[in-house]
Amino acid sequence: TVKGALWGVLRTGMGRDGVDGMQRISGGGGQTVAQGEAKSASFGMPRREIETGCVDVVAAAEEIVSSALQYFSEE
Repeated sequence: TVKGALWGVLRTGMGRDGVDGMQRISGGGGQTVAQGEAKSASFGMPRREIETGCVDVVAAAEEIVSSALQYFSEE
């Protein structure tokens, strides 16, 4: 059984469009993941998302796929 139908990741970027989408995912009961700053080419959007409080997981780029697999395999 899939726990939720929504899962979103914000890796890098500037502006607000990604943050707005992630807030909608979070508000709809989905899980949100932001890439950590260490390997982010531009940490603007991930930082804004983290500051809003709607981030469930902050992960290194190489950990994002395993985060999704874990989320969707939990019952």
